[in-house]
Amino acid sequence: MRKIKSIGNVNYFLKECEINKKVIPELIDLRCSFEKYQKGLLMRISKGDLRKYLMIPYSEIERFELIKGKETINTEKYTPLWILLKTGVRLKYARYFAIGKINEHRIEELNLNLKMKDLKLNLIINGYSYESQNKLFKDIR
Repeated sequence: MRKIKSIGNVNYFLKECEINKKVIPELIDLRCSFEKYQKGLLMRISKGDLRKYLMIPYSEIERFELIKGKETINTEKYTPLWILLKTGVRLKYARYFAIGKINEHRIEELNLNLKMKDLKLNLIINGYSYESQNKLFKDIR
């Protein structure tokens, strides 16, 4: 398989893994990353010295969905985020000026659900990664 490009995506955490309708608990909470190839994805699963690889051909994917977490904006008057939003700056850029201690802007975790004939996976990642992951996987969905 020819690699399309190097993917530097952030680590997902595997939250659900079913193979032939059997839950595999020893894979739960392991870190996962993806490499994109011409005919499929290579999923790298790791924790400490444990390394596993899973080839996922595009032709066998029945369902692939990215579910963005709930986004909340709770600004206080005269904070940098509030001022930027009031002056018309898009949230995509203004959110970088949110004050973390008062939790002005928050996005819950992003879910990636993958279903094949004999495999079902649910992975999570930081919710702020939605735009990059949506761009990365747009041609799969």
